[in-house]
Amino acid sequence: MRRLTIFALSAGLALACASSTSPSSGAASGTLDDAFTAAATESGAPRDLLVAIARVEGGLEMPKTRTVNPDAHVPAAGPLQLRRGKLDTLALGAKLLGVSEIDLRTDADLGLRAGALVLADLGKKSGARAGDLATWRSALEDLSGYADQRHRAMYAQRVFRALGAGGTFEARGGEKLTILPNVRAAQIAVDVTVPEETMSTMPEYSGAEVFPTSCTDKCDTTRDGNPVDYVVIHEAWYMEPESWKGKKNGRPGRSEGCFAFSRADRDAVIAELAGGALIYACYEK
Repeated sequence: MRRLTIFALSAGLALACASSTSPSSGAASGTLDDAFTAAATESGAPRDLLVAIARVEGGLEMPKTRTVNPDAHVPAAGPLQLRRGKLDTLALGAKLLGVSEIDLRTDADLGLRAGALVLADLGKKSGARAGDLATWRSALEDLSGYADQRHRAMYAQRVFRALGAGGTFEARGGEKLTILPNVRAAQIAVDVTVPEETMSTMPEYSGAEVFPTSCTDKCDTTRDGNPVDYVVIHEAWYMEPESWKGKKNGRPGRSEGCFAFSRADRDAVIAELAGGALIYACYEK
């Protein structure tokens, strides 16, 4: 069984330039490799950096098209997983391409174009240069959606590590994508300073990651006089679609009082909560 990664939210947390928008522009062959190359050319963002982000986000195997729920509470789009965090990259991507958020969520290549444009837009605002990977760090931190500097820095570090290590990765439809090892990116990852954890540790959840967020106008931190110190969120094998979807027996669960998600959904949920959101669970019988 996969080792669970536990996330804990501490006290005061929420319980809670556009161009042509044809979906397959620049990727006529339909391969994901071509889609990344086209998105990089259109946006000016480094191609291998885009692939590294998708690798970290787990978006390389996202199908080219999919049917999405327009009312989904945690929507995400494209291999770069545009979403609603501290920065709503999903809304920004739709604005930059002049399409709807549903369009981006349905068409992975369109979502990739939007993600590349979002990264390029953030890079332009922070002074990023195509030939200098280190200058993209601020854009990566903003793209992460996290609210606290510790996890923003950790996200950028993960991306630079992926880019530095390089490799050949499984992608949609059995395709394989390759990025060559990048010595400069590996050094940048080493140079990234991750702030020390400043929140109290929780021995009952050893190894948990703490994501701070404000409760202002969002949550009631008491339950009939009982304080709410944190909310625990973790991934679980039984939340993976292949574990329950289409089966007569078995269904998504809620762990033992914790909020449980699939691995793909976990980070998107965390990023959205970090920006301020409501989270609740219901179980239909």
